[in-house]
Amino acid sequence: MIPAAAAPRIIRRKRPYTLYRPVYTYYGRRRTCPNWRARLSVTGPDGRSRQIRVNLRTPDLAQAHEKASAVYLEHSKRQAAVASIQLRPLLTEYRRHLEATKAPKTAQNEWYTLRNAVSAIVPFLETATLDDITTNAISIHLDERRTDEGIAPKTAHHIRTALGNLFKYAREKKGYGHNPVAGVERPRVRPGPIEYLSIEEITDLLARLGPADPLLHPIVATGIFAGLRRSELIWLTWADVDLDKRSIRIRPKVAGSVRYSPKTDLSRSVPISDHLDPILRPLPRTGRWVFPSPKGLRWNPDNLSARLRRFMRSIGREGGFNLFRHTFASQLAQKGLSLYQISSLLGNSEEVCRRHYAALANDRMRPDISFMAD
Repeated sequence: MIPAAAAPRIIRRKRPYTLYRPVYTYYGRRRTCPNWRARLSVTGPDGRSRQIRVNLRTPDLAQAHEKASAVYLEHSKRQAAVASIQLRPLLTEYRRHLEATKAPKTAQNEWYTLRNAVSAIVPFLETATLDDITTNAISIHLDERRTDEGIAPKTAHHIRTALGNLFKYAREKKGYGHNPVAGVERPRVRPGPIEYLSIEEITDLLARLGPADPLLHPIVATGIFAGLRRSELIWLTWADVDLDKRSIRIRPKVAGSVRYSPKTDLSRSVPISDHLDPILRPLPRTGRWVFPSPKGLRWNPDNLSARLRRFMRSIGREGGFNLFRHTFASQLAQKGLSLYQISSLLGNSEEVCRRHYAALANDRMRPDISFMAD
């Protein structure tokens, strides 16, 4: 007897997605959504599987399978392209992005930090892809620089932030889904003591600066009595200064092809105090800038800092425009202004002001917390 032929075995391939219809409760009754949805398992550029959910917007089961298959194929093609992002073209594109969206000095500093870190992590830049910058490689690089160069935690934090911004850009512009920086331990940055000038030191400094450098005197005075940053002093125009209303406006502006924006991108107004008003009124209005360079142009930041540094060293002191800015905020905190008011005048967040000046404000409030009767 000839045995009957064995029935062919049908092998069903498991689909890379799952169809479902959500169930919800409406006025105490359970209802099912008419449209199908898909739960997809896709592989990211880091090799890990992740799930996404897609509303297929059709109640027909056959159409739902077709749409889910198309979505899965599209995701697979996109992730394959993302996984092979060449590093050098991405860095060139990202540098243009920094120069277009940030202040020139800020963009330059972040680019130098990023370039040095990437060069150390990925030696062969010409053939490297974004996947070559791994969590382990970043951690090793930071540990080596801490051990060999003795970099401070703040510097390590800047390197970590610069690399994180690169991957954030790759995610937003290229669809790159993996951020290895998230797995790197955040360096613990401990704020150091805030140095500021006393009232007597302010008086002595301005009295010695006036005869020594009349061009630098009003710049330093404005930094002390208005708390402006170096870039804000350099970009201050006469259109920003209202001597009748006694106010200085910090806002974005354009000079030629260069666009300036405050550090936090927030415009603000700072009152002109009784000590600053007689210093600003006699200044000649020979051009656009309130504090022009010796050639009548906008100051170069490095040249202005070098000039101030020479004077400070000639009188046996150290410090720059941050010292004057801290002096402005610290004196206001001791005078009794709230941290919110100080943050508004400085253009900083309230959290930054709390970290720097809360102790001074607490010293001021000490006599006011006694509640027991004598």
